[in-house]
Amino acid sequence: RDSYRTLSDWERNLVWIMFTQPDQRVLFTYWECWAQRFLSLFRACGGYGAGESWFTERRDRLMQASPEFHTWWKMHEVGEAHMEQTSLNHPRVGSLKLQLTALRVVDNPNLQIFVYTPLPQMDTSQKLVMLQEES
Repeated sequence: RDSYRTLSDWERNLVWIMFTQPDQRVLFTYWECWAQRFLSLFRACGGYGAGESWFTERRDRLMQASPEFHTWWKMHEVGEAHMEQTSLNHPRVGSLKLQLTALRVVDNPNLQIFVYTPLPQMDTSQKLVMLQEES
């Protein structure tokens, strides 16, 4: 959370964070699968923004910043957002089980909102309440 505050507005992007923040490799159970998934969603956004500077700049900077992004980009995977479950390893409360829902912003198809809803497994709701009370 503290590291998020130090990021510039440009860096506050899920794909950028996934590939450039080392703590994400611990936070996301099966990081490689999730990183490839988010890369494929980013590539899908390229269909809307192909040739636009925001897309090519982010892609090029990710290619330089992350060897994995560089390698996986060449695979040409394109994904579509939908609902799925994920597990996270939070450093203070341990395992969390969440439902991930991706929403596309109608007025700007290049933007997506990701909503994480707690699932009953692993006492996720209670752990999130504990974290909220600590802040």
